[in-house]
Amino acid sequence: MGERARYRAMCPDCDAQVTMATRLASPLRNVQVDPPGVTDMLGSVRSFISATWPFVGSVYLLYLALQPPPTRYVGLLGLVIVTPLLTGWLVGRILGIGPWATSDSEPPEDG
Repeated sequence: MGERARYRAMCPDCDAQVTMATRLASPLRNVQVDPPGVTDMLGSVRSFISATWPFVGSVYLLYLALQPPPTRYVGLLGLVIVTPLLTGWLVGRILGIGPWATSDSEPPEDG
């Protein structure tokens, strides 16, 4: 059963919508979305952001905790919740222990 037939079976009155979606999607099938090299650059940017995100969030919560109330309470509550998670993340990234251990970090040897 083709894709169009499945849509007709699910929604017999939606044939006009399926036709429009097919027309809109068909010219874009062979278009290259990213020029060469952009995917590698985006991967390195995403890696950098994922590595610094916990620190940026913690600094922002610390900033909120240093503001006058009621913002202080939001920052303190956020730090109470995030600090154990940040500690576990750091232990995983640095020592290679726990669920946040990366494949390139090795756990310490017993002995």
